[in-house]
Amino acid sequence: MPEMARCRRCERSSIAVAARKLPSMANSVPVRVLSLAMLASLSGCCSMARLFCGPDKSEWVPIAYDTPRATVATFLEAIRRDEPGVVYGCLSDAFRKEHDLDGIVVTAAWDKLREDTPGLHLLGYAKAPAEPTRAAGNSVSFEIEAEGVLVRLDLVRESFWELRYLGTDGKPRETSTRLSPSQADALLRASEAEPDPIDDLPQSNVSIEPRVTVHPGTSALRPASIERLGVGREWKIQAIAVRQP
Repeated sequence: MPEMARCRRCERSSIAVAARKLPSMANSVPVRVLSLAMLASLSGCCSMARLFCGPDKSEWVPIAYDTPRATVATFLEAIRRDEPGVVYGCLSDAFRKEHDLDGIVVTAAWDKLREDTPGLHLLGYAKAPAEPTRAAGNSVSFEIEAEGVLVRLDLVRESFWELRYLGTDGKPRETSTRLSPSQADALLRASEAEPDPIDDLPQSNVSIEPRVTVHPGTSALRPASIERLGVGREWKIQAIAVRQP
């Protein structure tokens, strides 16, 4: 559905829902103020409409964390669709610990994140910027303006050791260990190789240092059952700051 058509539907829905809530809101929100807010939503896709709209059900963008922009796009999409699990997956370990977010109860974690970050819902229909406003090594920042609110997203590049395999019951399993940047770099070895014999282009060798990995669920893991093994890197959100532009 085109965005403008979807927004018009949201406006009508938001007004209807707000009208049903007027009696219970009378003690906390002046009716005149609420009426003005609803009239303001008629000018286009605004924050009032988005507060009352249901989750977007259109086709997903790819869920990916391999580049900073991919993570930001995934995060914005998850907010628009009200998908707590995907929102949680976009956050760094440090962010989760700082805000005491529990991955087991992702819905509660999502509610707490919105409570800690007023205005976060406004990002739902924003576009991921093409370029970051700041980039330095393993960290970047994006600034996104939505409905008169400026949101800064700081991202970091996290490294991990991952093993994905099929258990004896045939079901996929995985185990992952977080690595510091120095630990990840220590596992990888790169060296110069002989030039390509066909076109004489330069080449290099990359090897991974031996590492013991525990694989729960099976006493004897067959090499043929391993689906993925190695070092991975992903970009995750380290901090969220909301302010007026």
